[in-house]
Amino acid sequence: MINHNLKPAVAKLPNGKNDYQAVGPTAADRLWDPRFGVTYIGQPIGFSLYHAGILTLRKSFSQNFGLTANYVFSKAMDNGAGNSTFITPEDPYDTRREWALSAEHAKHRLTLSLMADAPASWPLLAGFGVRFLAIAQSPRYFNVTAGSDLNRDQNPITDRPDVLGRNTWRGDDYVNFDLRVSRRFRIRERYELEALVEFYNLLNRVNVTDLFTVWGRPTLSQPPIATFNTPRAVADAFKTQLGLKFTF
Repeated sequence: MINHNLKPAVAKLPNGKNDYQAVGPTAADRLWDPRFGVTYIGQPIGFSLYHAGILTLRKSFSQNFGLTANYVFSKAMDNGAGNSTFITPEDPYDTRREWALSAEHAKHRLTLSLMADAPASWPLLAGFGVRFLAIAQSPRYFNVTAGSDLNRDQNPITDRPDVLGRNTWRGDDYVNFDLRVSRRFRIRERYELEALVEFYNLLNRVNVTDLFTVWGRPTLSQPPIATFNTPRAVADAFKTQLGLKFTF
């Protein structure tokens, strides 16, 4: 969304960005029509670009064993908003500054899926099955904001300190393991009962999915506020699930 009620800047800040305060001494002076205030209008200016190389290795399930491994090497770029950011550019008259890594960018992603059933010839383990899923992913990137209206365009949410680009803060890796163990019991020829236990986030790893990214200062030379880079959201912690499945 773009603020279409803002007059163009006529001066620059020391860092080279537009300074909208010079348009007029009051906030109303900086608007084309002060009756409407800041006016955001959605328009089709979004653009994205994605390149990826994908490698997949697969062993079909046979002889009680199956395996699928998938690796993605990619790069995603766009000019949209990142995590923790209002969906509007820092400067409505300089949207080129928004072109950066996408909030969805993850350079590496590896997924491993394993399926195994115990052979019927194993007396004690016959009927047991195991399903295992592992995911490892490179960090995503987050948009750092100053927390104040540095360019005086009446939007204090999107300004970044100094000339910092969009989505430049590197988050944490994502690693997760899920496990399912089941046991099938044959009840006559047409009926089967399956008991299962499932474990999600098996290692109880803390996977941060969103961060507080307000630097809280106008320049990077000043230390950030205490809440900067602290988790705002995390993926599910370890949990388990028991179940019974009756087939007839």
